[in-house]
Order: sequence, then C-alpha cells, then structure tokens
Amino acid sequence: NSFAFLKAIQREQIVGSYKPSIMVQRIFNNQNWKKISVNWYSVDLSKKGKNLEDTSKNYHIEEYDRAPKIITQLFESIKGNYFFSIFRSLKFYQWRYDQYPLTKLKYFVLFKDNNPVSYFVILYKKDLVFISDFFSLNTDYFAIQFCNLIDFCKLLGINFIEIETSLNKISDWIEHSYKFQRNTFFNYYHFNRKLHQVGDQWAEIESKWETSSFHETQASGDVLLR
Repeated sequence: NSFAFLKAIQREQIVGSYKPSIMVQRIFNNQNWKKISVNWYSVDLSKKGKNLEDTSKNYHIEEYDRAPKIITQLFESIKGNYFFSIFRSLKFYQWRYDQYPLTKLKYFVLFKDNNPVSYFVILYKKDLVFISDFFSLNTDYFAIQFCNLIDFCKLLGINFIEIETSLNKISDWIEHSYKFQRNTFFNYYHFNRKLHQVGDQWAEIESKWETSSFHETQASGDVLLR
C-alpha cells in the first residue's frame, strides 16, 4: 500500500518501481527519480523471420533445472559492464527462480572452449517462453542462445518468446532478425541521498546516468511470468 511504499522510500537506500503508470511517472520525474528505458518484445515463431545463421559449431550449450554454479564466473563481467543493475548472484537466482512455483524453469549456459560466455534464465508455460533474465558477453553469443531457444520451443510446440531488455544492441538484433517494433516502458529508481552510502555517490549518479549502460530484464521487476 501507499504507506508501506513511503516508508520504504524513507528507510531504503534504493527503491525501484517497475513499469509505473503515466501519472506516477510524472510524479517520479518531478521528484528526480532516475528512469531506465526498457524494450519489450513478443516474437511469434509461427511467423517466419529472417533465416538465422547457425554459428554454434564451435560452442556447446548445457541445460539446467536449477541455478548452476558455473554462471558465477560471469557475474564480475556483469558488474563491470553496467553502471547500475540488480545484484545477480547464485543466491538471488535460487531465491527468485529455483523455488518459483507458477511456471517451469530452465537455465541454458553457452560455453566456448569450455568457458561460460552466456546464460539464459527462461520461464515457460503453455504457449509462451519468457527470457526472464540473461547475460551474454556479446551479441553473437546471445544470437546462438536465441537460436537454441527456438529449437527448444519447437520441440515443445511453443509459439511465442517474450523478452524485456534495456540493451540497445540486443534490441537491434531482435528487430533486425524479426522486424519487430519496439514496445517501450520505463523502470524508475529512487536514491535516498539522506543515507551516506547514496549521498557519497550522488554526484556520480547525476553526471553519468543519462549516458550509461544498464541491464534491465524481467528479473528487475516485481512480477514474473504466471
């Protein structure tokens, strides 16, 4: 409720709001909340897209039902590539996904020379797969993962893949491959400058926010596929 939300703003260093309404966005803008643009796509696999080149011959993909420890090798790269993002950890995935009861779950990890270079966290139910979270060291690795996911969907008779991302290179690849228009929304963040941990960093947040890179996915919000 509103009272709990206001208390959280006063108490917490950072409070996020996933996809707020236009009216709430106006309030956040006036109060100097920071926003991140996120693109949402729904890919209809029954409609023919661009023929995607199979570039996976020198790679292999492993599939897991629970968060695999091997993806921890990529967490430092995530922290180094983005100015601000949720804190991804093995405990986070175990808490957020491994016990989630409303859908089925898979982790796909792409390896090159036996080193992890990309992972997808997917939730799936009925006719839909949602790439709920992911990380790839480059767009080519993302493309290999996506092609593998298409094959996974075909095996299960699933026709739709959805994804939310704030990464423009990923959006550009999806649009180039499937000619989809961007459906854009915003996530907002409040930084409590009265708490010294935030106050000491506020000048950097103000100066770098507009030009920095972020990694928002469905995992950044408070609602998963259900």
